[in-house]
Amino acid sequence: MSNSIGIMQGRLSPSLLGKQQYFPSETWEMEYGLAAELGFDSIEWLVDMESFDDNPIFTKIGLKRIKALQSRFDVSNLTVCADILKEKSFITGNSNLSDSAVHVLEKLIIASIEIGAKCLIVPLIEQSSLKKHIQSEQLGEALNPIFDIAKKQNLKLAIESDLPAAVLKNWIDSINHPSVGVNFDMGNSVALGYSVKDEVLELGSSIYGVHIKDRKVGGSNVSLGHGDVNFDIALESLQKVAYSGPLILETFRDRSYMSYARDNMRFLLKKLKTVNKKLT
Repeated sequence: MSNSIGIMQGRLSPSLLGKQQYFPSETWEMEYGLAAELGFDSIEWLVDMESFDDNPIFTKIGLKRIKALQSRFDVSNLTVCADILKEKSFITGNSNLSDSAVHVLEKLIIASIEIGAKCLIVPLIEQSSLKKHIQSEQLGEALNPIFDIAKKQNLKLAIESDLPAAVLKNWIDSINHPSVGVNFDMGNSVALGYSVKDEVLELGSSIYGVHIKDRKVGGSNVSLGHGDVNFDIALESLQKVAYSGPLILETFRDRSYMSYARDNMRFLLKKLKTVNKKLT
């Protein structure tokens, strides 16, 4: 495997009030230099509920600064995580499509294209879990015009879900749109009690994005190698389905964020080297 390696935005900054996932409004620019220092190819841009109104990805000045930092440090933003959509469901309480959520997705697609991203991660988990409306074809049909916008710009949309792979794959197949696939989070998969190997092989070419994370079954995010994810099997399975996209570290860290990022990068590189030796 020779996939590019990236890190989730905010993982090169201290955790905020115990939060692992947040947009680092005070330090996002600094993270480009730190990512380059550690050897990361990209940073997965994050848009959460708190940052939505003033996230730099939505302003002309912000976009100009992002592009300048990409060029200066040779660190791209190949992926964007629409973290806000975990809290903003596409389906309202009365089973109607949420115009607000649709507007957010459309805005994110346009912004992702502006910064040169190739894939927008759409996490339909937590408050937006597909388990609540997986039987409905309403969502896929209603979003088709927006999917077409992504297709015209060669942007992929990767749905992250807490559904079993077979059910998720059936839903993706029912949408039947070339721009729509899956983001596979190996830590979340294991935490839910799923088999990483079975999930990856079931999803196959539908996998458009991958989050590298370690968790124990039913547990929270931990340092790589301290949870229940079998990374050798996970990476070998991704190799078998010819996944060629970036591997994004969405890993645990505390105030020692640089040490965690460095150690996690070394861990992943070592595992990739082992997998590549087995396959040669």
